[in-house]
Amino acid sequence: MKRLSAASARAILAAIWAASFLINLTIALCLYLNHDIGDDNFEKLTTTLNSSYVTYLAAVIGCYVIVYTKKPKTSLNPGLFVVALVSSLLWNGVLSAFVWPLIFERGTVEGAIKYIGYFAPLLSWIVAPIFTVFFVKNATE
Repeated sequence: MKRLSAASARAILAAIWAASFLINLTIALCLYLNHDIGDDNFEKLTTTLNSSYVTYLAAVIGCYVIVYTKKPKTSLNPGLFVVALVSSLLWNGVLSAFVWPLIFERGTVEGAIKYIGYFAPLLSWIVAPIFTVFFVKNATE
């Protein structure tokens, strides 16, 4: 297996987070535009998604601003990347599990809002330390 660079690892994790956020927002927008959800639920769903992702996506964007202005050389701990990948997939998968079924008219927007609001902070302790290593510490070295 080819050795993964720190920059490649950051790119993979950033892609997972950005894609999950954009897909979930797109689903909310499609439901709204198809009149499957009303104004109140659309606003609550998009606000809940935004507040769940804002901290992590801000760290990703901040990292890339620093990286592209400093050009750091960092090495990658493969085990740490596996932990980061699994925790990122877990966090994003759990949140997406409440949004994606709405496309197929399964579940309710109210339920999705409730459980995203519950699980995002509950699982944040899993991903926050990983973000510190991959997107803050590595960007400032």
